[in-house]
Amino acid sequence: MDPQLLSSPWVRVPPVLLTLVVLQLTLVAGMPLFRTTADLLLLAAVAAALVAGPERGAVLGLVFGFAYDLVLQTPFGLSALTSCLVAYAVGRVRVGMLQPVWWVAPAATVVASAAGIGLYAALATVLGEVDLLERRLLVTMAVVGVLNGVWGLVVRPVVRWSLAGDAAATTAVVR
Repeated sequence: MDPQLLSSPWVRVPPVLLTLVVLQLTLVAGMPLFRTTADLLLLAAVAAALVAGPERGAVLGLVFGFAYDLVLQTPFGLSALTSCLVAYAVGRVRVGMLQPVWWVAPAATVVASAAGIGLYAALATVLGEVDLLERRLLVTMAVVGVLNGVWGLVVRPVVRWSLAGDAAATTAVVR
């Protein structure tokens, strides 16, 4: 087998995606904090945007979101749309920075994750889902932001590794 093929994102991203979905549904679902869990698929979309820029981040956000939508009971495509929009925004902010410092990736992870939960709730409400825009939403946003910030210590390097064979992604690498 060609070693170049094994370093391709086309080969590396699918197992990472499958692993994140399984972790989300098993390990993370069993570790709630204030009745809230981390959102590893949104985290992976943010990490992809930090590593590969806005366009590739948005595409991967869409893919990660669709994978999560397959197991959720909410309108299909809602997670995909949210992850795509959040990843694109994070990628645009990242590209606009002249010289990112060490704390940019963790801070962006926390803020974007919290904002993604708020956007998800707003879009779900527009689509007719009830009870998502409630007083508890701010707590949920904060908890997901913090939990994703912690999980980001593991997920960001894994996403960076999965995209390492992508020549376009190497220009936007954030540790």
